[in-house]
Amino acid sequence: MNVVNGKAIINLRKQKGMDQKTLAEKANINASVLSRLERNLQSDFHVSVVVQIADVLEVSVDNLINRNYSESERPIQVDWQLIVEEMQKQPPRIQKQAAYIMKGYLETLKDDF
Repeated sequence: MNVVNGKAIINLRKQKGMDQKTLAEKANINASVLSRLERNLQSDFHVSVVVQIADVLEVSVDNLINRNYSESERPIQVDWQLIVEEMQKQPPRIQKQAAYIMKGYLETLKDDF
């Protein structure tokens, strides 16, 4: 199952009065990638592509993500992107604290391997 909701991209693009070529140019992505995403034919993509599309459409990445998949099917990049978006809403003090916690946690994982 594709993580990106192609129909959502199409609907939002049309609401903004854009064709594929215009959205692709504004998002600085290849029009063929956008076409495949909209038709749910592209399952391997960089999260940054979806972020760029969301920015142009003035929505959060969450609006472009399918919710009809199990937790085990969802790529980890989606989880990380959602975490990053949430962290960006936090004050710098909280962001730094979370970064230190994550760094410390990752250091403990090195010992396990």
